[in-house]
Amino acid sequence: MAVHGRGYTGDRQTREEESLSFDSLHDYVYSDLDFIFKPTLAYQEAGLSGDVAKKFDGDAIKQSVKNIVLTNTYERPWKPTMGCNIRNLLFEDIEFDFFETFQIQEKIKNQLGLYEPRITVENVSIATSDKYQDTLNISISYKLKTITKLSNPRTVIVKIAVKRIR
Repeated sequence: MAVHGRGYTGDRQTREEESLSFDSLHDYVYSDLDFIFKPTLAYQEAGLSGDVAKKFDGDAIKQSVKNIVLTNTYERPWKPTMGCNIRNLLFEDIEFDFFETFQIQEKIKNQLGLYEPRITVENVSIATSDKYQDTLNISISYKLKTITKLSNPRTVIVKIAVKRIR
């Protein structure tokens, strides 16, 4: 069985037995680019230059979930229906009642079900932060799907705060 090391990027291929453990430090299944480009003080102290880095496994999936939720419809070419349009809700003059909150939750669950096959969404909660409703606090609880017999499914909670800046 061919196994791609350090994520499914093809930078190292090895052949191993079926008893390969994906739980070791250097065997990653998923990888993605980290979108932090400028060096912060913590990066500089760690000797990092601020170049594009990689995220692996759970961190890559968490970043993907945030990207899907924060994407507006028609924002991605050739995928006009992808996205949750969360930012557009910040500029509407509405009170969030049960029905509107339910619609937003179902939209998020639907989009994550379509575009993130590595997770199973368990719960989505939405709340506004104050009386001006200029911030939406979204909390998504999901379970990572198992990849191998050796991996343990775990529940992850992602919190996203979307704030109106105008």
